[in-house]
Order: sequence, then C-alpha cells, then structure tokens
Amino acid sequence: MIAIAVGQTMTKYMEALLDPIFACGLSDALTQALVDMAHYIPPARPTIQEKLLDLLSTVLSGRPFQPLGSPHTNVVNPSSLREHREGQPIEHTEAEIALALQTLGSFDFSGKQSHSSMAGSMSNSTGSAASSNTRSSAHDDATTTGLHGMHEGRRHYIIENVLETTTTATAFDPDYENNAGYILNEFVHDVAIQYAEHDSPAIRKAAALTCCQLFVKDPIVHQVSRHAVRIVSGVIEKLLAVAVADSG
Repeated sequence: MIAIAVGQTMTKYMEALLDPIFACGLSDALTQALVDMAHYIPPARPTIQEKLLDLLSTVLSGRPFQPLGSPHTNVVNPSSLREHREGQPIEHTEAEIALALQTLGSFDFSGKQSHSSMAGSMSNSTGSAASSNTRSSAHDDATTTGLHGMHEGRRHYIIENVLETTTTATAFDPDYENNAGYILNEFVHDVAIQYAEHDSPAIRKAAALTCCQLFVKDPIVHQVSRHAVRIVSGVIEKLLAVAVADSG
C-alpha cells in the first residue's frame, strides 16, 4: 500500500527494507507485495527480481539461483523429490513448493516493465529503462564471471547458446537487448519440470502450468540448435506425460 501511495519516493529506502522483507519467507502476502513494489518502484525492480529468484530457487532446489553460464546448475534429482515427500532434510511444505512454482510462472522476470502487470497501472518509463540496463549489465557480469575456469568445450557451448538466444530474441523483439531480464529455460528444464513427477497433484499441476507460462514467452522455442531442441523436447515430454497421467 505504501509503494502504491508514494511510488519511487521509496527508492532510497528499498535496500534496507528488502532483506528483512525476504527474511519473512515465501507467502502469498510477500509475492503480492513484491509485484506491487516492482511495478510502482521501478528502480528496485532488478533487486527484487534477483532476491525473489534466489528465494524460489532455494525452495525448489535447495540453493540460490544460478544464472545461465554459471559453473554449477540447479538440478533436482529423484532423491531430492523423495526428500520433499518424506519430510527429511528439506523443510519446505508442499504448499510452499506449490506457491514457489506458481510465483515463478506468474512473476515478471523480464528486464522491462510490463504495461499489463498484475499491479494494473502504467510505470515510469525512465525508471524502468534504467533498471533494465542495470539488470542486463549485472547479468552480463555474472555470466562472464561464471565462464572463468570452465572447461573449454563447455564455455564455448554456453557462449554459443547465449549468442543464439540473443539473436533469435532480437528478431522477435527489437528492444530485447535492453530488456532481456532473466533467461529461465534451463531452470525450467533442470528444476521446475521435475516437480511434474511429484506425488502431490497440486504440485504436479503447478509445475505444468508454470513451465507452460514460462516457455510460451521464451525465445528458445523459436530456436533449432541441438541445445534448444534438447531443452524444449525434455520439458514437452514431461508435460505430455503429466497431461496423460492427470487427465482426470
């Protein structure tokens, strides 16, 4: 409510506020507050996106979000899913997992401020452009850092994929280079879609809907490289399986 009332006047306070806000843990109230703050306080948007992705990744995979090009990936394996089901080392409840998946699919992690945002009002275009440029620069730095020390073949593979993603996306969106935001297709393939095999019907449904929401607007679906085909086909295969299994 404060973000809606005063807007970008809150910018200078956001750095001090976000850490204690996120310390409260994932909840419906948190996600709605973040949607409003990201919309009405555009300069805080990149930091909100980064912290929220870390929180969602921690709930879903047990570690902070790893951007494309990082030497380590977030991969959920069957043993992790069993730990969720059996309530062993991972403490997150099924409700938290379902909420994390739903938030991943509904929150806008792009670099540009959407005019059809869930908050429902126009944002300040200048502030949005500044936040987009800041986020793009931070993402480029993180990707470059992650490539250091990586096996030569893997490094070239990552660079080729990033270049192809950027080239294809630019063809469909002339403003893509300034509004890239986060590339989430690998996180969907390695983490989110794995929950389509969970015992809980609610989690399987949340995983399927989230993967569809993210892939429908991801430029990787227009690519034809071996990597793109592997990522897309892997996700579609699991979506078809859960659609048939849960058709009732």
